[in-house]
Amino acid sequence: MPGPVERGRSLRWWTGGAVVALLVACAPGGPAPSGKPAGASQPAGASQPAAAQAPSAPATPSQIRLVYPQDITGMHPYANSSSPDYARWSQIYDTISKFDPEKVEYVPNLAESWSTPDPNTWEIRFKRDVKFHNGNPFTVDDVIFSLDRVANDPGSQQVEKMKNIAEMVKIDDYTLQLKTKTPDAPIMSGLYNISILNKALHEQLGSEAADRLAIGTGPYMFKEWVPGQRLVLARNPDYHGTPKPTIDEAIYRVIPEAEARTTALLNGEADVIFAVPPQHLERIRSSGRADVRGSLEQRPGFIAMNPTYKPWDDKRMRLAVNYAIDREAIVKGILSGEGQALFTPIGPGTIGYDPSVQPQYHYDPERARQLVVEAGYPNGIDVELGCPLNRFIKDKEICEAFASMLTQVGIRAKPSTPEYATFFSAIRQGKQPFYMFSRGSVVDPSEYLHQYFFPGATKRLQFEDSKITELLLKERATFNPTERLNVLRELQATIMEQAPMAFTYVYMLNYGVAKRVDWKARGDEYMPAAEMRLR
Repeated sequence: MPGPVERGRSLRWWTGGAVVALLVACAPGGPAPSGKPAGASQPAGASQPAAAQAPSAPATPSQIRLVYPQDITGMHPYANSSSPDYARWSQIYDTISKFDPEKVEYVPNLAESWSTPDPNTWEIRFKRDVKFHNGNPFTVDDVIFSLDRVANDPGSQQVEKMKNIAEMVKIDDYTLQLKTKTPDAPIMSGLYNISILNKALHEQLGSEAADRLAIGTGPYMFKEWVPGQRLVLARNPDYHGTPKPTIDEAIYRVIPEAEARTTALLNGEADVIFAVPPQHLERIRSSGRADVRGSLEQRPGFIAMNPTYKPWDDKRMRLAVNYAIDREAIVKGILSGEGQALFTPIGPGTIGYDPSVQPQYHYDPERARQLVVEAGYPNGIDVELGCPLNRFIKDKEICEAFASMLTQVGIRAKPSTPEYATFFSAIRQGKQPFYMFSRGSVVDPSEYLHQYFFPGATKRLQFEDSKITELLLKERATFNPTERLNVLRELQATIMEQAPMAFTYVYMLNYGVAKRVDWKARGDEYMPAAEMRLR
């Protein structure tokens, strides 16, 4: 395992005043700004201190401790595609756009505005006078460099975001045109979480060394990463965007076990914890120190069936899985009502959600058994059900419940729960034939639907259907919001007819939050320190 990464250690390579300023800004225990200009005069009539009196002690820097179950995957900002990773990188690196949970839309971030001169062109105008944490000016060159790396770096896990971009044209230092292969109305849903890097720094040091410095334009500056333990960030006092960060230091801790996270919160060792399981909610609410803040998660759950593996090439077996699982029982029982059963490809809070989409598959074990027999398995069949472990609330218990339900209809499912990184890697490589999973931060569904259902986009499902492909292209090409909703409705119905997935549930995403923290919980798994205030 790599050792701790610290910015100050690497900055010894640099010279000049900017380095000193960064080292001071990132030094632990540094004084918080006083809010009073140096050399300010005393008000008339104020008592004067004795000549030898020592100056008052500096204010103690404010600090917030945020806890996720998993660590970031490393210092390469594109070597991941999970919401908790994006959430932490968003505090260091800015993005072109960002999602505003209050407006429920994508809004400019480093961008100032955008327009579509024609269906295959997006023209993005960027802010001026934005600087990286090391003082380098931000320009369009940094955006082009970053997007090119997403598309071409062998370590990138975000390549699919760039597959529809044919050309990047620099108009001037603050204007960029993206030429797309096909019209792309929801393009910002793919670009909003791409970290924008410092081109000059990467060209000077090489990307591996520059990644270890993690110098962005975001509300916080990288200070230290201890793998498996913590990511430490220092407030950027010159942040260009909103909201302005007010807490001096943010520590993102890693505690895999839910019980240990709750204990840390109630013992005063954490301020915000992610994904509180149902059995801990009352403990937190009655503690007097913290409360529970929740939001229905924008993360549709599903059981995926890769048709390049038998028996999932047979639609009857895919339908059998859909009829075999009792979604309401999972939500009411294991989740204690902290969620909602899902019968469609996308859930509440997502553009295009329509609970009336048909067909739907409700619990019918007799029909499921009949389909298994019709598919040629009168004595049943043995399969392995891949499941995440300690990634989602009650994931192990839910996996075991699904396996039991499937076994009862002749699909003898053996749960497999490898370490999460191994499990997710197998999904991305197309080596997980039958698995329980979910897709996070689905506000606009386009990227998610293309990721799983568009031929060649990824290997996660490898399901192909000509009508689904046609509708995916059509929804991207439809810029009129009302017309696009109609296309999304037809697309969902077509996916349901083919049943490559059994859609399962969405969680109520509950956070444990110390009473001293002012913050409104989000459904996209982001815990941005810049949004938080200390009371």
